[in-house]
Amino acid sequence: MPRISVNCIECSAQFDAEWKGYGNPPQVCSRQCKLARKRRSNRRDRSPRRCAHCHSVFALAPGSKRRWFCSDECGRRSRKRRYRTEATDKNHRRRARRRNLPYEPISRVRLFERDGWSCQICGVATPQHLSGSTHPDAPELDHRLPLAAGGSHTWDNVQCACRRCNIRKGSLAPPQANAG
Repeated sequence: MPRISVNCIECSAQFDAEWKGYGNPPQVCSRQCKLARKRRSNRRDRSPRRCAHCHSVFALAPGSKRRWFCSDECGRRSRKRRYRTEATDKNHRRRARRRNLPYEPISRVRLFERDGWSCQICGVATPQHLSGSTHPDAPELDHRLPLAAGGSHTWDNVQCACRRCNIRKGSLAPPQANAG
């Protein structure tokens, strides 16, 4: 086996090592350097950080596996919120792309604020705290001309609708929806 000269990545000492010519060559000069390197790699950064959900500052407790959230509750809320918004946005984008229709990214909250948190079909108030629930007055994004009927996912074709009206309307175009 050929011998090569290598610098230790732990103590920077130069040493000769046997290397088979394939795989990674040896990186540490002794068992002591190998153990020191392993101890250092197992340490976690426990410096204070901001919670990714509520933005409060927290420090990791010893033995804690939380890295991005200050509590389990913040982690659950963040996952729910992220899944709900990303999933619906990806679904609209995918459906518009499949039908070769125009697509613009739309913020649901900005849309609901634009429409005054009220249903544009029946006029009932759709409070923000009901967003994402199954309550009949919950605000939902509605396409005036549905994607299935050739409508686009753009700001001029979307509106705030209560869940009740959105379910009743379904994928019908506006003249057909009013007849039923």
